[in-house]
Amino acid sequence: MRPRFWQGVCTTPRGLPSMKSVFARVLFHEEVYLAKREEKVFSDHRKELPRFNRIKGQIEGIEKMISDQRYCGDVLNQLRAVKAGLTAIESSILETHLHNCVSDAIRSGNQKLAKEKIDEVIDLFRNATNRGVAIK
Repeated sequence: MRPRFWQGVCTTPRGLPSMKSVFARVLFHEEVYLAKREEKVFSDHRKELPRFNRIKGQIEGIEKMISDQRYCGDVLNQLRAVKAGLTAIESSILETHLHNCVSDAIRSGNQKLAKEKIDEVIDLFRNATNRGVAIK
């Protein structure tokens, strides 16, 4: 029985896949990958929505605290909580990006795409560092 990869592949008299059919199959997989990318099928980050809702509530609370002229230290504590919440969401989305988008690009075998994704992550870190944002 042929390995699953060889199913539907033209073979040589010895039963090995011909180079032409292997090349065609690799091109097909790359085209499917690129087509999915063009369709904008990205990771699902909806699990972060409850965190965003909590942060929205905290921001509304800070707005009320400022309107009520509350103590500066209390306002600053709430601001730090909002920043920590945003950092947690940022870390979670970055982790998902690395596990899904970047690793898929590397596994695809397309070196140009893999380098593009790695450079993208480097730029993300570089921009975060320039803004003074600490990423855990």
